[in-house]
Amino acid sequence: TVVISTPPQGAEACAADPIMDLLELGFRTLDEWSVFFRTMRPGIESQRAQALDRIAIEGLHDPYLGLVTPDRIELDSARLRESLIAHSCTSRTRAILHVLRTYACGREKSLRVFASERLSPFAQRLRSIFPRFTGSEYLPLASDRRAHPRVMHQDVQALSFSDDSFDIYVSCEVLEHVPDMDRAISEAARILKPGGLFVGTVPFNMRGTERTIKARLGPDGLEHLAPPEYHGNPTRPDEGSLVFAIPGWDFVQDLERAGFEDAGMRFVMSGYFGLLTNDVGGVFLFAARKPVKPAA
Repeated sequence: TVVISTPPQGAEACAADPIMDLLELGFRTLDEWSVFFRTMRPGIESQRAQALDRIAIEGLHDPYLGLVTPDRIELDSARLRESLIAHSCTSRTRAILHVLRTYACGREKSLRVFASERLSPFAQRLRSIFPRFTGSEYLPLASDRRAHPRVMHQDVQALSFSDDSFDIYVSCEVLEHVPDMDRAISEAARILKPGGLFVGTVPFNMRGTERTIKARLGPDGLEHLAPPEYHGNPTRPDEGSLVFAIPGWDFVQDLERAGFEDAGMRFVMSGYFGLLTNDVGGVFLFAARKPVKPAA
C-alpha cells in the first residue's frame, strides 16, 4: 500500500499550479517503498532522463523565484542530489522549499522558523524567505565561538528555546551527526508549536529497516563501530563532522515515539522543479507535524 502524501490542512489551495511531472508520495515502511519502486523503477528512470534533457534546454523552476535558465544552473550529472544548483539551492534543498511553500501558504512573513544551520547558502535562502528566521551552528568550544562571534550556538540535543517556540523546524543533514538522535528528535517536538512542521533531509537507508550505528559515546568516550565517516562542516571545513548513525525506515517510528503525527518519508521527483537524484530518481525527505492540542 502506497500512502499518498497530502498537504497540511488548509494548504490545498496554496499549492502551486498542477505540474504534470511532479511525483510526490509519502511512505511509512520499507515494504510500501519497495512495492512502489519495484513497479515504477523503469518509468522513474525514463522520466529522470527526459527531465535532465528538458532542464538542459529550458531550465528549472525555483519554488519561490520561478524560472532559472540553463546558464544559471550548476549541474554535476554524477551527483544530482547535491547538484542542479540554482539560487543557492541544490536538488535536495529545493525539495524542502517546495514542501515549505505548500505549508506556509502565504504566511512566510509571520511564521517563526528555526534551522540547525546558519552559515550555509540554504540558510541564507531561508532567511530571505522567512523574516522571522533563526539559524544556529554547533559551536561547542570557545575557539569555535570566537571564530564565529555573530553565530548562535545550539546543541540540537538540548536546545535553549522555550517550549512551543517555532512554527517550522528545518533540519538538513544534521541528525546523522548527533550522538543521541532520539533526544534531538524529542527536542524538535518540544520547541515546535502545536501544528508545527518538522522537515528536512538526512542520509537515509531506504533499503533497511533499522538505524545503522557507526559510532557512539560510551562511558569510555567515543567508540567507532565502523570506519569513521565525516561529512562537510562549514564551521570546521578541514575536519568535517563525524557520522554517528544512518537512519533506516525505523526513523518514522522514532518520529512518532517523540510525539509527532503524520510522520513519514516523502519522495518528491520533478524535472520542472529540478528535484532529481541518481539512485532512486527523486529526493527523499522527512516530514512530521506536532499534534494540535485538543480544545479544553
